[in-house]
Amino acid sequence: PRQSVEQTMEGWLGTTFPGLVLEELELEALDDELSPLRLRARFKVARYAQLQAGAQVVDRFLPSLGLTLGGEAAQPSAYLRLAQRETALYLSPHHERSRVQIELPAGARALTMPAAFDERGRFGRYSQRARVEAGALVVEREVEVPRARIAPEDYPAFRQLGERVAGKTSTQLVLPLTSDP
Repeated sequence: PRQSVEQTMEGWLGTTFPGLVLEELELEALDDELSPLRLRARFKVARYAQLQAGAQVVDRFLPSLGLTLGGEAAQPSAYLRLAQRETALYLSPHHERSRVQIELPAGARALTMPAAFDERGRFGRYSQRARVEAGALVVEREVEVPRARIAPEDYPAFRQLGERVAGKTSTQLVLPLTSDP
């Protein structure tokens, strides 16, 4: 039921944004199994940033991409926890497109921006773009994972891809503190 999906989504968002208070959640195409699920959420997070050296710093400001688990430093997902594999790894197909918009405080500018990248290969496509638009930081991401069987000898290359993606998605958001209006 819809309420169950809403609770699940609120819980998932709460793992990325501790202290989240959900203000609005829209789910489109929930009843159509052949259409992509669209999620739009508006929420507030108390104590989202920490004060450090004259700036507001947010360690975890975006949900992680499929190969990482969010955290203060991106942690490898269950797919990447092993240094090597003795058996094949099977990936289920997955496609996700996200647009995250973070309203910046009045007059603020981001000192750091998430890195733009587009990783493509036999293990899928992982991309990210960021920009400031109308006083908000906008980050767009896309993940496409094909159905795949990754043989033990191919696992090191898959793991390297995951580490590259994790490194590019773990950027902090740093906003300088200013007394200017």
